[in-house]
Amino acid sequence: MQLARPARLDAIAEHLEYEIKMLWAAGAEVPKGRSWVLHNAAVESFALHARNVIDFFYTRPKKEDVVVGHFFGRARAWDSLRPPLTATLKRAKDRADREVSHLTYTRIRVREADKPWPVREITRDIQAVIDVFVQGGDWVPSNIKTLRYRELLP
Repeated sequence: MQLARPARLDAIAEHLEYEIKMLWAAGAEVPKGRSWVLHNAAVESFALHARNVIDFFYTRPKKEDVVVGHFFGRARAWDSLRPPLTATLKRAKDRADREVSHLTYTRIRVREADKPWPVREITRDIQAVIDVFVQGGDWVPSNIKTLRYRELLP
C-alpha cells in the first residue's frame, strides 16, 4: 500500500529544485575568472547552496527546516539508505559555515592555496546522494527526478 504524499512536499519541491540548480549553476560560474566581485559572488552562492543541500540530506529537522526524511513514509528510512557524509562534503559544510555564512577568525587563517573550492568533487559527492534519494525516496518530487542539473557544469 502506497502512503499519500503530504501536500507540503509538493509545495516545497520547487524550492528544493532551486537549491540544487543554483548549486550546480553557481559551481559552473566559479572557475570562469571574471571580475573579483563576480567570482566571489559565484563562490559565495556555491557555498551557500552547497551548505543548504548538505543540510537537507544530513541534518535532523529543527523547527521549520525541510529535510530529506520528510520524503519518506517510514521514520528514519533515509538513515538506512543515506551514503556516509564524505570528507569533501563535511569540509564544504564547515567552510561554508566558517568562511562564508559567518564572520569568523577562521577566515584569517585560510592560506591562499586553500581558498579555491573543489567544485567538481563537491558536486560529484552531492550527485551520489541525490541519486540514492531519487532511487529510494517514497515521495520524490517529479521535478527532482527529471532535473538535468548535471548539464549545468562545464
